[in-house]
Amino acid sequence: MSTDTQDPLEKAIRQSGQGWLIDDWGSASAAIARVRQLLTESAEKATILLGGNAPEITEAKLLEDYSRNPHRVSAFFQIFGGSCTPEILIMAWRLMEGADIRSVTVEFRREVGFKLHIIFESPDDESYISTDINDFRIFRHIGIMKVDGAPAFDGFYPLHVR
Repeated sequence: MSTDTQDPLEKAIRQSGQGWLIDDWGSASAAIARVRQLLTESAEKATILLGGNAPEITEAKLLEDYSRNPHRVSAFFQIFGGSCTPEILIMAWRLMEGADIRSVTVEFRREVGFKLHIIFESPDDESYISTDINDFRIFRHIGIMKVDGAPAFDGFYPLHVR
């Protein structure tokens, strides 16, 4: 498809190299509607979870951030294809804003259950929980490193698939 679309969200998704997100979901209008729905659901959930500290998860903010840092927003677009629960989208947004992960707990038992619990470095122990194993894919985008020999998760990055 052409990137000459009039829809600014579709244009940003395609320019970021994530056109598959639109093409794999069927029609462009249905795909863009789904992305907008997930943004709206995430914004509503953020308000419930974080109250007055909720990030501004809007299409306008996403496009503004894309114009300043397209690589970071490209990573956010990538997770729409696999990790689509609103809570994990909020967590990804907060990572894009520079939040730091304090702890990660994963509970998994084959064919029985899965639970992911992530706590951020924050005065109120901001945390995110998911029981959808697909949300574990978020860790493909989080930097894994050692700082002074100690483990750390830091940053939020796009995958470079060739």
